[in-house]
Amino acid sequence: MTDARVALVVKAVSAYFDIPTNRIRTYRGSDRMIILYKQIAIYLCWKLFRLKNALLLSEFHIRDASVLLYSIYKIETLRVGKDVFGLCKALEELTSIISELDVMRRSV
Repeated sequence: MTDARVALVVKAVSAYFDIPTNRIRTYRGSDRMIILYKQIAIYLCWKLFRLKNALLLSEFHIRDASVLLYSIYKIETLRVGKDVFGLCKALEELTSIISELDVMRRSV
């Protein structure tokens, strides 16, 4: 069963970057941009909803917790460092979109 908060974040990230949702959740390859989008989704789940690591591991099909922690560390480091790929703007816009959608989801 998929957590509704994770599904919300994955849908928002996939729509924002125009990629299929399954690429974010299950991707295991070498396309750096897809990996970055997956890391952004993981980071937003962790930052906005404070989801437990075990839930994030299962939702994103990650076997090793170090991969999860590296994803969070990488996005946090890029966020406070150079604005790579317009990351700060993307994170702000995604945070706003996800927050609005979460309020709507909870009110239904």
